[in-house]
Amino acid sequence: MAKLEFNILEHFGTLSTNKSGWELQLNLVQWGDNQPKFDVRTWSPDQQKMGKGVTLSRDELIRLHQIMGQVLAAEHSSATLEVPITYSNPVTADDGYEATATWQKLDDL
Repeated sequence: MAKLEFNILEHFGTLSTNKSGWELQLNLVQWGDNQPKFDVRTWSPDQQKMGKGVTLSRDELIRLHQIMGQVLAAEHSSATLEVPITYSNPVTADDGYEATATWQKLDDL
């Protein structure tokens, strides 16, 4: 298997650290010769090993920011936030599942 080439161009912050020292980080990473992407994933303390993560373009990061703003705004209001759920298996009304999840506070999750 070929070695995965990457370069962390900028470290924006650490979201959490687990007991073994691996950190969930937001970085700007260039994977091989591709355009740099915003990257959220776990990294070993020496940043030589990584876990699974997600890469986002600038436009995707902006959209994520907008969505998170809506989620957090609902957290601080009395409104109920409705979030559509996509099931991996087809779900019908007869299955007893609702198509949306609702909550008023993130602590309710």
